[in-house]
Amino acid sequence: MAMNQKTKQATKYVIYARRSIEKREKEENVVSIDSQIKDLRKMAKDEGLAIVAEFSETKSAKKPYVR
Repeated sequence: MAMNQKTKQATKYVIYARRSIEKREKEENVVSIDSQIKDLRKMAKDEGLAIVAEFSETKSAKKPYVR
């Protein structure tokens, strides 16, 4: 079910980008945070969505509680 324009305008949207740094050999396959944010901004603009905030983080999933 597609949202109408009025619903899109009333809804608040945020961008969340995350990059996991688990293994060095896999890093070339991981999209950078900057690229993720750029792509999400374009998608939001194309869809007519108003972004109210952007969040990003780079964390290792291998080290629990180190955030």
